[in-house]
Amino acid sequence: MIRIFAMLTITGVLLFLLQSGCTSVQPENERSTPLLNPGKEQIQKLTRMSDPNSVVGGLEFVPVYSSVFHRSGDIELLLTATLSIHNINLFEEILITEVIYCNTNGNWISKYVDDKITLKPLATKQFVIPEIDRSGGTGANFLVKWEASQNVSQPLIESLMISTTSQQGLSFVCKGETILKLKSYEDVEIK
Repeated sequence: MIRIFAMLTITGVLLFLLQSGCTSVQPENERSTPLLNPGKEQIQKLTRMSDPNSVVGGLEFVPVYSSVFHRSGDIELLLTATLSIHNINLFEEILITEVIYCNTNGNWISKYVDDKITLKPLATKQFVIPEIDRSGGTGANFLVKWEASQNVSQPLIESLMISTTSQQGLSFVCKGETILKLKSYEDVEIK
């Protein structure tokens, strides 16, 4: 009985010490720090400080497949492809200035942007290559040129390919690769 009482007493003391050690009272003016309750200015400052690779624009290469080989390579499975350009910035807009679709041989097939497209913060712009379009072939790609009025994080650019032919489902994603990072506005001009 004494043993049980001693164990309960020790357990109670330990719980009290743990609980009192884990709580602290902060003065009212110290409770809301910029990291715990940030305003727009603090987030923008933190974003720029945490991303030393921020740029004012770039040129991205994105693989996209309008078809893939099936079975022993003698059959092509046609795919619907979607290019998605995600602005991952919380407050800054970016401009999509050019989107060029190229085929397996590197020949330019289509230009998808005539005028600059403004992509608001956290917004996405998509371009679709229909399943019946075989012009790209098995090694097609997009070139995406974008810019911003100030240093920003690069957009996330991906392609999604999908087919649901003959009760089969096939889908996969390819991530874009940066070809050029623009540190100033005169760096690249696609002609």
